[in-house]
Amino acid sequence: MNGYEIMNFVLREVPPTIEAVLKESGWKKAEVNTFALHQASKFILEQLTLLIKLEPESVPMTMVNTGNAGCASIPLLLSSQYSRPNNVSRLRRVVMCGFGTGLSVGAVTADLSCTTIIAPVEV
Repeated sequence: MNGYEIMNFVLREVPPTIEAVLKESGWKKAEVNTFALHQASKFILEQLTLLIKLEPESVPMTMVNTGNAGCASIPLLLSSQYSRPNNVSRLRRVVMCGFGTGLSVGAVTADLSCTTIIAPVEV
């Protein structure tokens, strides 16, 4: 695995992918409550936040407690941040974006405000 090449791929491909999914959904960045991005690294998330011009509070980071959990990082992020009922408003408009493995990227928009999110369990 070439970390530098993956980082370049992510910084080049994720911003237009997020812009495309927003356009397809008819959402504007300012209307999105949460950008649930793959928790690859703090540096990559900070760079994506700058490149896409997102409000930092809309891009939660949990890898400090979990590390890079691969494809499980997005549901792990959602469950650790939004399992309490007082966070429902943060789930009304969510953009989820995974990237990395096999130089791939995918994004989706969703309203998760009626979704029951259960807190993660440590084993």
